[in-house]
Amino acid sequence: MDIIENQIQELLRDRSSGSQELAEKALKIIKRLYSAGNTASRINNFLEKTAERFPQMVAIIKLKEHFSDEISDKTIHEFENLLSDKSYIENASLLFDTTKKIITFSRSSAVEDVIIYYKKYVDKVTCCHSLPLGEGKKFAEDLKKNMISSQLVEDGELSRFIPDSDFMLLGADAITEDLFVNKVGTLQAVLLAQHFKKPVYVISSSLKKIKKSDYSLEKLGQYFEAIDNSLITDFIY
Repeated sequence: MDIIENQIQELLRDRSSGSQELAEKALKIIKRLYSAGNTASRINNFLEKTAERFPQMVAIIKLKEHFSDEISDKTIHEFENLLSDKSYIENASLLFDTTKKIITFSRSSAVEDVIIYYKKYVDKVTCCHSLPLGEGKKFAEDLKKNMISSQLVEDGELSRFIPDSDFMLLGADAITEDLFVNKVGTLQAVLLAQHFKKPVYVISSSLKKIKKSDYSLEKLGQYFEAIDNSLITDFIY
């Protein structure tokens, strides 16, 4: 098995990275395959496998669609530009007028980007373990590496910690006109925040937007769920 194939298998086994991060990893593999002179057939085979493995993630769906007609330096550069748009960082500034205590659920690279950028305004981040996959553990560790105070709590303990928080930050794997998709357990977290009258913000790149008619909720599987947009205070892109 060659090095690139090892990287492909590692990507397909990844259960802790957010959809933006997975799309970035997948694009790097496409670049390596293309630079190594692999055929369009092998690259498209990789894209098919990735889309089958992560059917819930719009960034992966759009990655596959983007390269369906042409794989070239131009199309690679175009998708790099889409992934590099992090307007949500600047647009999240309205949340950090004073020092904040934040609750998170699951693991989102967009949420991590925002917290790290505004870390001087972050008092503490409470990361839900986010079982059954447990992405919150890795998120809490990443924040600590960036010198941000964080604590890992079990999902069932959330009601103990929400009252002391200022707001909840969530990522998203898909955002349609009336719902968004995130890891299972998100709806419970959102409803608890609503009960305690705490704002909930979804941080995401515009790349995650998709028409509901173009997205299959039947493919959510056991680890993802849809949440009504009406339960969210605001979406920040």
